[in-house]
Amino acid sequence: MNKILKIETGSLEVHPLTAAVKCQTKKSMTHRFTMENFGQIEPLTIVMRGGKAFIIDGMERFEVAKQLPSLFPTMDCRVVEIEDSEIIDKRILLNSTRKQSIREKCKLTEGILDFLGKQPGVRRDLLGINGVDIRSNYSHKIKVDRYHFASHLIGADISSSTLRKLMAIYYYEGKQKEKILDLIEEGRLTIDKGYKVLNSKKKKEREKEQLRFNHFGNGELGKYELYCQSSLCMGQVPDHSTRLAVNSHPYFQLRDYRNQGDSPHGKEKTVKEYVKNFIAHCREVRKKLLKNGVLVTIIGETYKGGYQGICTKVETALEKDGWKIIDVNIWIKSNPRFAPHLLRFMNGYERIIVACPNKDVEPVFNVLKKPSAIGEFKVIRSSSLVNGDCNYSMASPEADITNVIQTSVFNKKEHSVIDGEFSHDAPAPEQIYEMFVKAYSLPGDTVLDNFVGSGSIGVALKLGRNVIGYDVDPVSIEFARKRFDTILGKEVETLSIAA
Repeated sequence: MNKILKIETGSLEVHPLTAAVKCQTKKSMTHRFTMENFGQIEPLTIVMRGGKAFIIDGMERFEVAKQLPSLFPTMDCRVVEIEDSEIIDKRILLNSTRKQSIREKCKLTEGILDFLGKQPGVRRDLLGINGVDIRSNYSHKIKVDRYHFASHLIGADISSSTLRKLMAIYYYEGKQKEKILDLIEEGRLTIDKGYKVLNSKKKKEREKEQLRFNHFGNGELGKYELYCQSSLCMGQVPDHSTRLAVNSHPYFQLRDYRNQGDSPHGKEKTVKEYVKNFIAHCREVRKKLLKNGVLVTIIGETYKGGYQGICTKVETALEKDGWKIIDVNIWIKSNPRFAPHLLRFMNGYERIIVACPNKDVEPVFNVLKKPSAIGEFKVIRSSSLVNGDCNYSMASPEADITNVIQTSVFNKKEHSVIDGEFSHDAPAPEQIYEMFVKAYSLPGDTVLDNFVGSGSIGVALKLGRNVIGYDVDPVSIEFARKRFDTILGKEVETLSIAA
C-alpha cells in the first residue's frame, strides 16, 4: 500500500529521469491559481533513494510550492516502491489514469469564474496566460467569455457550453443536485442529460404555478345571471360567448322533479323521445359555446323495466349530431341511493360525458393533479434502453388524476348552511363541478348550467368564473340565488336575475 508522507519542500528533488521529459501543459498554467486558492489537492508521487525523496510525478505543483514557501513549507507525497527502470512507465500510467472528479472541476471552475469577474481579459496577466491564444480551441466566431477561459484553464475535456450546463447543476440549490452530480461522476448520466433532467424540474415547477392560476385565478370572484325558464331557448346569452357548459339533465323516468310543467324533460314516454329532447337542449347549448368550448353532462342509467342503455344512446346521439366526444368519465358514488336490483348488482356509478362542439378545434384543458406515491421531486431510474443502459428522469410529487372519480352522492351541509328547509330530488356535489370547471375553463370565462337545480355550479364563482344558470323551477332558482350570494358576499353586485 502506498504511503502518504509530509516532506519539507526544500528537501525534495525531481528525479533525473522525469526531469528529462518535463514539459509545460495547458493545465500547468492554472496550478499557481488553484494551489493558492485551494491548497494542494493531489499529492506528489515520489521514490526514496538513499534517504532522499525524488519526485517522479507532480513537478508543476512542486515548482509552484517553491515559489510560495510560506504557504507550502511541506508537501504531501505518495511513496511508491519501484525500480528506476519502471519510473517512465509509472509516470505514463499516472498521467493516463489521473482523472479530476466532477466536483473538483466544479469547485475549480467556481473559483476561476469568481476570480475573472465580468471581464476575463483584464486578468490574463494575473493568471499567467498573456500571449496564450485560447481561440485556437474554438471557432473565431465564438465570443471568448469567462466559461471559455475557465474551460481552457482547468484543462477540462468538455466544451465551454457543456461547462455552463455543469455549473448550472452545481449552482442549483435543490437537493436533487447531489444525485445528478453522483450519476455524472459514475458515468451513468451525461452532463447534457443531467442538465435536461434538472431543467425538467424547473419546467414542472413553472407548469404547477401556471396550473394553480388557471384553476383558481387571482382571487377575484365571478358574477352570475339566473333565469327561471326553459333552456330550450337561451336568448339572453350571446352566441359563442361561453367557454363551458356543465349540467345534469333530468334522468329518464327516475325522479319526480318539482314545477316542471306539462311535458317535463325526463318524463318522456320512450327512450327515443328522451334522447331526442336531450339533443335538442344540447343544440341550444352548442349555440352559446365558443368554437373550442366544452360540454360536460352528468348522466345516470335507468333500470326501470330493465337496462335501457340510456348513457350509450345519448353518447351515440351526441356524436351523430356533430359533437366530438373527448372522454367518458366514470363517477363512482361512495354512498349510492338504494334501488331494487333484481338479477344484477346495485348500481353505484354514473357517467360524465365530455364533448366539444367543433371536431377540428382543441379545447382548453388544465390537467388536475393528486399527490404521487413518491411525494417529492426525485431523480429516478427510467425504463432500460435497448443497449442495456438506463435512463434517468425527474419524478414529480404530483401525478395526473384518472377519469374514474369517486365522491359521495351529496353532502347535505352544502344546502343546510344556505336554507335548512330546501330540498332537491337530484343534487350533485360541488366537487364534481369544481373538477370540470378547473379543467375546461380559465379565470374570467363564462360557464353555463342550463339545469342549474340547487346551484352546485356556484363553485365556479369562487374560481373567478362568471356563471349563467337556467331552471324551470322557481324554488331552485331562488335557492341558487341565495347560494351564489353567500359565496360572493352581500355587498357583491350580481349581473341580473330574471324570474
